[in-house]
Formats: sequence, C-alpha cells, structure tokens
Amino acid sequence: MLIAVEVVSFALESDKHIPLVVMRESRGERSFTIPVSVTEANAIAMHSLNVSSEKPLAIDLVKNITETLGGILEQVVLQQSGEAFSAHLFIVSKAQAVVINCGAGDALALALRCDVPVFIDDAMLDTNESRDGLHGQKLRTHIAQTDTLELGRYFL
Repeated sequence: MLIAVEVVSFALESDKHIPLVVMRESRGERSFTIPVSVTEANAIAMHSLNVSSEKPLAIDLVKNITETLGGILEQVVLQQSGEAFSAHLFIVSKAQAVVINCGAGDALALALRCDVPVFIDDAMLDTNESRDGLHGQKLRTHIAQTDTLELGRYFL
C-alpha cells in the first residue's frame, strides 16, 4: 500500500558525509531517510527555505519544460531496491499519461516545486524502522547535532 510522505528535515550521515532528506508519513509518526547528492539537497533545501537563485536550477528547467509541453506532474512514488533509491514521476497531458523513472533526490525536488504528493510503499517505512542506522531517537539526536552549514549557506 502506498503511503503519503512529506519532507520534514535534513541530516548528514556522519560516516560518509552524505546529505539525507528526512521524511515522515503525512498522517503518522513513522519517518524515513533517503540519501541524496549535495546538488539535490541544495535544490530541496532552497525550496524548503523559500530561497531563490539568480538563474533557474536544472530541476526548474525540468518543471518549465514539462509545463510548457502541456504536462502536469501528478505524483511521485519513491522506490527502494536494496540500498538504492529511485522514483517514478507520473506525468499526464491531454494526449497521454507517462511514467518516467528518475533518481529519488531529483524526484523530491521536482515534487516540492510542483506541489504534488510523494508516496512510498508502506514496507519501506517498516524496513526503515527495523533496520540499523538512523531512525527514531537516534535520528532525532543526529539531526540535533548536525551543523546545517555543512549543507550549504543561503543568503536571503
């Protein structure tokens, strides 16, 4: 079953210094983390902090092209295969509906810019709660100790 999730915070995986996007189920308490690239984390953080850039980012270009061609992003579904994450973008237009596979970080950035829901499989939340790594109290402690400047500086 698909569960709606929302971005709630950011963290940095201490061992590998990989940015993490922290998501929580929209109507619940379970959380989930997805590793993203620095570029994807910046795009997500900029949108979350309502910071604009001088020039459009690549993800803004994707949004503009999709809309110019008459497409509308309806939803994003994140998937996990082993340790790898990907996503399906569900785009509709008057002529057709298409599903496009892409990276999870890019999909999250696009979903935020298009203000569309993000879903994950219920099993991914259950796996996250039971696996070793960042979850529950350990995740909250890690986020509290993360120096957010490591994710980049933004000036308003």
